[in-house]
Amino acid sequence: RVFLMIFFLLCIFLCVMGAFWYRISLRPNEIGLRKAVGATRVNIHASLIIEGIWLLLLITLPAMLIEYQFVHAGLIDTIGRRGESNPAYLPDRTFIRFIITNAITFIFLLIVIISAIWLPAQKGASLAPAEALHYE
Repeated sequence: RVFLMIFFLLCIFLCVMGAFWYRISLRPNEIGLRKAVGATRVNIHASLIIEGIWLLLLITLPAMLIEYQFVHAGLIDTIGRRGESNPAYLPDRTFIRFIITNAITFIFLLIVIISAIWLPAQKGASLAPAEALHYE
């Protein structure tokens, strides 16, 4: 299971990195205009990372609502449950489990998104303004 989780996290990392690499490669004129107006590399880099964080925040609530529907419908059962529910057994507390697993997933995705945006943002922020505006 651990190797499968690592594999899926690596796939998510590569997908996010590819998506942002593509997004940044489509916007060299915007980056060049920002640099020509006076934005620094740090400002451009930070704005691209903040954009990724906002996209994560934007999709978190709808994803949690969909996940809640799965939990509420009973499609996701407690693994290893035998017999009646036991309130002392943490996975049987559905709301606490829901909050904990979503918090852990959010933190992992936040780390993956920030680290996957780092390299494309560095590449985009290092463009010379004249070179970036040349694409326009």
